[in-house]
Parts: sequence; structure tokens; C-alpha cells
Amino acid sequence: MCECDDVIVHQVEVEVKKIFQHHYGLEQWAGWIDEITTHLLQEHIGSPDFARAARQLILKWTFYRSALSFQNQLFLTHL
Repeated sequence: MCECDDVIVHQVEVEVKKIFQHHYGLEQWAGWIDEITTHLLQEHIGSPDFARAARQLILKWTFYRSALSFQNQLFLTHL
């Protein structure tokens, strides 16, 4: 739907679940976000399309975060 590579989406999903399972603190969470954004934007650093790529990353992150939030709400209503 967001034209994201399925492998990357799965990798991010697994890592986010690991972060939640291990109850990482704010510093670990911030460090992970720094690592993943650097990894995902690496090919655009220093290029004219960096701002566009960063905006797309934020848009896609927001979409997946919303989808995950909705999924969690559905799960909690069925408990």
C-alpha cells in the first residue's frame, strides 16, 4: 500500500516488537530510531532528493504506526 519493500517492513516490524517485548527505555528507543532512519535514508544523504525521501519515510512510518495502533485496538476489544 505504501510501496515499501516487504523485507524492510517485516524487519522493522520484528525490531519494534522486540523493543516492546524487552521494555526498552527511551534512550534505546531513540537510538533504534536513529539507526533505522539513517539506514533507510542512507542512499539519499547529500542528494537533492533527501528532503523528499525523508518526507516519504515520515509518511510511511505514520501509516504503519496507525495501522499497528488500529490492529492493537481491535485485539484489545476482543479480550
